[in-house]
Amino acid sequence: MTITHQVFIEPAALAVTGLTEEHLVLCIEVFGRAGLKVHRADPEEARERLGKLLPHIVVVAADLEREHREAIDDRAVAVGAIVAPLDRDHDLATIERVLEEAVANARKQRGRKPRTA
Repeated sequence: MTITHQVFIEPAALAVTGLTEEHLVLCIEVFGRAGLKVHRADPEEARERLGKLLPHIVVVAADLEREHREAIDDRAVAVGAIVAPLDRDHDLATIERVLEEAVANARKQRGRKPRTA
């Protein structure tokens, strides 16, 4: 007798630390509207968790150290996640647009229609 287990991957996003608290709150708001749970991780932890969480979107600070950014980008591509770099100097409206575009691209990539507000 073979026992099988069903694996359910919760639609999620991964926010890598290095973002401001305002950026994290905005991530939670935008991704919450899209039905994505937001997980936080430092760069080292993000590298490890990407393969387990299988997030749809990975948000990173645009000025993240090159070594961490390359490793996170590689793992994000491997799991089919959209990478959304956020620039600390941008206003919140611009950052919200970047996050909403990431959501739309992730949904399109998975063959789903974008949600309307």
